Amino acid sequence: GINAEYGTSGNTIQASLWDNEVGLSDNIIGDTEIDVTKIAPNKPFKYIFGLDNTNTKISFLIKILKFAELGATELQLSKEINDAETRLLTESYSLAKTGQDIDNVGYLIVKLIRATNIPTKQFGTVDPFVVFEIENCRSVSPVRDDTLEPEWNLTYRFP
Repeated sequence: GINAEYGTSGNTIQASLWDNEVGLSDNIIGDTEIDVTKIAPNKPFKYIFGLDNTNTKISFLIKILKFAELGATELQLSKEINDAETRLLTESYSLAKTGQDIDNVGYLIVKLIRATNIPTKQFGTVDPFVVFEIENCRSVSPVRDDTLEPEWNLTYRFP
């Protein structure tokens, strides 16, 4: 999944594709790094990355949202947001608090779509999942059992 090293400036996302090995260490299939400073705010950016030495590709959309421009639709992109969190976010980003936390100005939204052409293994099945990390935030997708063409269509939100 996305795996940024802890303590970075928050400008980099790393996305890694893994194979879930029950009872063993998970195996990385491949990873990529995205510089979010090159993504225009409020414009979806479709990102497809290929893994070295394979035809495997992972597709996802990235969007940077400034909190002031978030609407109800964007706030509901993530199932984890509830009414209490919405109230807290609204208060935290109110006009009265403008400029108090300049490093915390919005969200990075990542929609994980699918992976294609994952190579087969000699023994066993491939059970892929993706890890996204930026700074100290990490999201892990659900494992898709026994598939070389997993689809997730899941949205993740990073502060």
